[in-house]
Amino acid sequence: MHSFPHACNAGTVAERLETSAAHPLQLDTTLHQNENQHVREGHYEAELVQLQASKEDPEQPSIADVLPPLDVDAGALDVCVVGCGPSGLALAAELGALGVSVGLVGHDTPFVNNYGVWSDEFQELGLEGTLDQRWPDAHCWFGEGHEVRVGRAYGRVCRRRLRAHLLRRCAAGGVRFRAGELVRVEPNEAGETATLALADGSVVRTRLVTLASGAAAGKFLRYERVAPSVAAQTAYGIECEVEGYDQVYDGRSMLFMDFRRHHSGVWAGTAPRLRHGEHPAAGEGLWGTGREVPSFLYAMPLGGARVFLEETCLVAKPALPFAVLKRRLHRRLAAMGLKVSRVVEAEWSYIPVGGPLPVAGQPVTAFGAAANLVHPATGYSVARSLREAPGLAAAIRDVLAKRLPVGETAAAVWEALWPAEKRRQAAFHVFGMELLASLDLAATNDFFRAFFRLPDPLWRGFLASTLGSGRLVVFALATFVLAPARIKLALARHLMTNPTGAYLIRHYLGAREPEAAEQAGTGAAPALGKASGGGAAQTSPVSDESDIEAVRAGLGALLEDAHLAAYCTDGIMRKYLVARGSVCKATKALQKTLTWRQQFRPDLITWEQVKHAGVAGRVQLMSETDKEGRPIVMYRLRCMAPPGTTHDDYLKYWIYALENASLLANRRGSGKVTCVFDLEGYGSSDTVMPPFQTRLEALYMAQQYYPESLAHGYVCYPPLLFNVLWKAAQPFLDPVTKEKLTFCSTRAEAAAALLPLIRAEDLYASLGGQRPDEVDTDAMGAFQRSVDAMTAEQRAEVEAAAAKGRSAAAASGTSAAVPNGARVPTATVAA
Repeated sequence: MHSFPHACNAGTVAERLETSAAHPLQLDTTLHQNENQHVREGHYEAELVQLQASKEDPEQPSIADVLPPLDVDAGALDVCVVGCGPSGLALAAELGALGVSVGLVGHDTPFVNNYGVWSDEFQELGLEGTLDQRWPDAHCWFGEGHEVRVGRAYGRVCRRRLRAHLLRRCAAGGVRFRAGELVRVEPNEAGETATLALADGSVVRTRLVTLASGAAAGKFLRYERVAPSVAAQTAYGIECEVEGYDQVYDGRSMLFMDFRRHHSGVWAGTAPRLRHGEHPAAGEGLWGTGREVPSFLYAMPLGGARVFLEETCLVAKPALPFAVLKRRLHRRLAAMGLKVSRVVEAEWSYIPVGGPLPVAGQPVTAFGAAANLVHPATGYSVARSLREAPGLAAAIRDVLAKRLPVGETAAAVWEALWPAEKRRQAAFHVFGMELLASLDLAATNDFFRAFFRLPDPLWRGFLASTLGSGRLVVFALATFVLAPARIKLALARHLMTNPTGAYLIRHYLGAREPEAAEQAGTGAAPALGKASGGGAAQTSPVSDESDIEAVRAGLGALLEDAHLAAYCTDGIMRKYLVARGSVCKATKALQKTLTWRQQFRPDLITWEQVKHAGVAGRVQLMSETDKEGRPIVMYRLRCMAPPGTTHDDYLKYWIYALENASLLANRRGSGKVTCVFDLEGYGSSDTVMPPFQTRLEALYMAQQYYPESLAHGYVCYPPLLFNVLWKAAQPFLDPVTKEKLTFCSTRAEAAAALLPLIRAEDLYASLGGQRPDEVDTDAMGAFQRSVDAMTAEQRAEVEAAAAKGRSAAAASGTSAAVPNGARVPTATVAA
């Protein structure tokens, strides 16, 4: 979903795809390998793709003027990176910073692509300064009268600034450059070095070959033999001066997607007056479009009268031709009453997406688009490559230190780049891409309306490729619940009948340990079970003291806050290490948690603040424990929240219950909680309060901020729909998580499962116990206030310890806070 600028004349291109959206899925076997590479390199639009790549920019310096020359006779390199785009330069820079000897080979050309990115992603990378435009919000149109405000800042990358930044880093790391074109690779798998032959006859020797030259690299790589074929995202755009843009669109926001069908059947200048249900053409203008490939308008207001306008086809097989997109763009602008007074630059975008993944273990490695790091369903790739470059560079350094043969070195690097977990994620993305390619315009609008109703962490994580395979299942189930009936049917049919369904399941079932294969630095989120407390606690090795200290060191200035320092006990850090699987991932997750705790201050919430939402007992922290001394949290759908309970009210009470449960669990030594979900009463009335989005956000908070807290989970009386979704999700879930969950459909089953763990007098009668089902609100309030008192006492002790430390520091002339992970005196609560 970014554009490739080039000023040129497309000429005449066949428009045979105007009314053809449905194409049979082609599996990549040996017979299709050449066809896939043909598609990667531009297919029938190859001439325009090549013209785009040859564009010049005199304001960008030659690479040879910035980097020292690569002497091919000076001995073997550690790594030779082939390709001088963003991914190639980023990886070379990271390797150079780690002391690896790096050679960069490729065409000495400028960055010519126009990249659109989410501002927060570049801010996290420390690259916000490379943006030349930033909009505080983005908005979309999914049919007449259906505007969606995304609520997320968007930016355009200044290609000159980004390239200059990466080249400076390459120069600082000692990266050397040679202009040339790769024609042959001799891997010499059993030897110490591989050989690269360039078009000028020169030869480069290196211990590792990494191709980062985009689609062209496919000629030197091997791919899966049974996989969906490559698709393409195409777009035609113009940067221009236009009259009237602010009158029909919000000039202060970026237009992310406008899927309204204004390119046909609408008189010039009348589109802004169209309203839902009043379209002059039948069926909201969608009549007869069932086989038309959808496209949308993507626009960036650049200040004054200048706007970048682009008609984009998100994904199609085969690609929607540029001529069709160009015609649609001009018809759309006319329908909107927009008059282009001057075209500054025409742009053509061709992004190959999806298709087979590179085969693991081959002696030549790849990175960036060459390694299929382009998101199949969106076309995004730059932010991901920049984000993953540090982690891959560290993995390469560590592998090189082992002095392995070329073949074994490359195999280890492929495992770092594409472990089983990330292959599961990619299979899911390809499944989503194939689904989008099969939808007509009406269904596409339905899908995206549901998509942007998801909690922010889900849709943002999906676009950024940061959702782990378990959370992608949560994403799918949430989309299924929110989507209208025809999208539900399309999803189910696609999973059961489309070959990508089998492809998806094959990758998920082939995984030995979900999430465990993630590499540091990828930014992927934890699996469903691990984050919710059902992770690999029983199978993961106990973290040693060095891991704990490494996490503590990585928290840095956050531990200067006395409350955060006191929170970070060894036990808390062990939970994060087990849940996330590595020091790097645990540190990153705990940093996020501490930042949230600093802003949200869950330890300051009291019963008096949340009792309106909690008094009904829908989510109830019991005063009693189970027979093993663990706190019990009850989630009872039969207990409706009082009228007027808002989204924020419910979330605040949910966090209050989680915080107190976690506090008591840690005080009583187990660190774990028993949860009972009584789903009786699930139905239409339950969808009103809390809304599904609220429940998902609550689940996310539990996963993100309270990991490894679940000892046992009991799901009682699940409705039919829940059972269907659960059965569909089972193959994708971590086995340890499934072992911790018990399902009970009848009262007898509930009693048999719960009574061995929970005393009969403490268990509600509806679950097979002897306790009356009515909630004793007075007793509940008294217990919660006692927990509040304990929390306040602990907070006061932390503050007193911090004050004492500051006094001592002042006397000695040093600085002090509560010692990291310091234990403060604990109060007791009568159960």
